[in-house]
Amino acid sequence: MADIIPDMIMVVYLISASITDVLKKKLSRVFLLAGIIPVAVSGVVHGIYFPAGSSLSEILGLYSPYAAGLGLGALFIPVSLLTRGRIGMADAILFCISGAVSGYAPLMVIIILSFLFGSVYSIAMLAAGRFTGKSRFAFVPFILMGYLAAIIIFRV
Repeated sequence: MADIIPDMIMVVYLISASITDVLKKKLSRVFLLAGIIPVAVSGVVHGIYFPAGSSLSEILGLYSPYAAGLGLGALFIPVSLLTRGRIGMADAILFCISGAVSGYAPLMVIIILSFLFGSVYSIAMLAAGRFTGKSRFAFVPFILMGYLAAIIIFRV
């Protein structure tokens, strides 16, 4: 039940990020830095910060599915650089934050569904003639949709 607290904070954060992404097509560094709030709440709720009697690897969170989620999300940072921003750096950072809050397995669902929802949207917009092959769109709303689906799958 305690999992729902960091998840709800993360949902509010992703809703704010989605609105900003749709309106401005960019997220500020300060806004992305605010992602530390849901990560910190998740760490406190899940007791991954310095639990009693921890070894060094446990203190560093190396055993934690939340640290693994952060690591999985971090793989998108070089992808953003290699694709020259086709996958935005803010999207990569949001995957990191989402993984640190939700854990490794939920992040896999978030990633898969985000790209699935984004692909369906892109195909529909291409078919309607509103997009070309080089069109860009706000991706954060699809991360939010994936996150909500992961909550339903893993927490409900």
